[in-house]
Amino acid sequence: MNSAINLFNECFRNDPYALISKFKIKDKDTSNYSEFDNLWPEQKEIIDEILEGNSLVILKPRQIGATSACIAALSFLAFLSPDPITIVILSFKRESSRELFEQARGFYESLPNHVRKTRPAKITANELKYLDSGARIILKGAKDKEGTRSLSFNYLIMSEFSFMEHAEDLLSAVKPSLGKGQIILESTASHYGDPLHKIIEQTVAGNTGYKFLFFDWTKHKKYQKDPPRGFVLSESEKSEGLTPAQAFWKREEIAAFLGDESKFKREYPRSLEEAYSQLAGCYIQDQYLKELKQLKSRPDQVIKFQQPQPNTRYTIGVDCAEGTGRDFSSIHVLDAKTFEIAALYRSNTVTLTKFAEIIGDLSFTYGKGSPSNKAVVNIESNSGGGGGTVTLLLNQAGVPIYLIKGKAWETNKNTRPQLYETVRESIINHKLKEVDDHTYIDLRAVQQDNHGRFSHSDGIISLGLALIAAKTVSLPTVQPDYPHLKLKR
Repeated sequence: MNSAINLFNECFRNDPYALISKFKIKDKDTSNYSEFDNLWPEQKEIIDEILEGNSLVILKPRQIGATSACIAALSFLAFLSPDPITIVILSFKRESSRELFEQARGFYESLPNHVRKTRPAKITANELKYLDSGARIILKGAKDKEGTRSLSFNYLIMSEFSFMEHAEDLLSAVKPSLGKGQIILESTASHYGDPLHKIIEQTVAGNTGYKFLFFDWTKHKKYQKDPPRGFVLSESEKSEGLTPAQAFWKREEIAAFLGDESKFKREYPRSLEEAYSQLAGCYIQDQYLKELKQLKSRPDQVIKFQQPQPNTRYTIGVDCAEGTGRDFSSIHVLDAKTFEIAALYRSNTVTLTKFAEIIGDLSFTYGKGSPSNKAVVNIESNSGGGGGTVTLLLNQAGVPIYLIKGKAWETNKNTRPQLYETVRESIINHKLKEVDDHTYIDLRAVQQDNHGRFSHSDGIISLGLALIAAKTVSLPTVQPDYPHLKLKR
């Protein structure tokens, strides 16, 4: 680049918004292009943090332009870089990655000709590459087979991170390719314990290299609407400190959610707690779940919290899946006397044969002292998901199967409510005082629809099966150690 161009670009380095304000963005509603100059304070904060070199985890409310701010900052970095840096745009679907890439492309193509001439670029369907520096912006989808493993890159934005399938595994896979580069994770909230929520909690605790950005919806100037004459704030609106314009806007948004204020809080939170608060209509209320101790689980590992104890019995609840990387196979080993969880296992890749072996080993380990020296297994024996096959393998290995009227458990429209109600009753009555973290997330979200159907949870099913067996298993009789007394026969 000649000295005039160098001087020109140096001006932008000293004042990034001199360039960023020349970007144009397409309005989703009108399809019209507008200058990217009237930035919201939230957008400026995001851009400034990225330009300062910080890796970010951003929990955003809807429609504050957070993603556009991220793309604008990254486009600025690519435009001015003298080095062949690589910026990767990655979203939960390739289509959404393309939308963000097209935004970056639009930012470049909307620049005045005399500005673009200083940094000519070649643009293809998946890449914008500057010809002089080699700096480039490329798009990827979270489900792309080649992923990012073959790439070396300097900046990565993972958009709608909460909704990515296997998001945490994907992030772990791309980190080696990033080295000391910058990561931006941004998303709205999906559910309690979603991937973004986990990283936010670790970040708040000081255990990551990210900076957490959160934006209270009441600070966003767009979220207000002039109320009609005679509008009166409610007591709750007063306690929130809302202006009449904010309160009227909020009421209209809640009406759009069919009156469900919990959904409004999920989409427009005022705090991290609101973003991940329990939605209305959940089967087990938060007031009971908050009392539960959470046990840490790890996929593909048998985790033992309790070694086999004398003078008790153990039951094992099992939900089977086919090991194809989708639904999880799940095991809960339960102390039938204390209802404490003795061991856990969950995996979505384990084969049916290997899963049967793991169940058999746990049955033997926790069955010492029982009539067969093996813990009874209450398994969902439905043929779908491999339950029938695993039940047959266990039977052939001599593992005792919990039977009802001579048959192994089958989950159907009549028995599923019993499973879920057994878990709920055990929690509400304080019999069950601990669950694993995976099942805890499901318990906070599970709902029963108007037809009595429940959302599926492998952890709730295996825990419920262990509880049902525990309520009927015979506990050993222990003779009190009082040698000076004679027991009546």
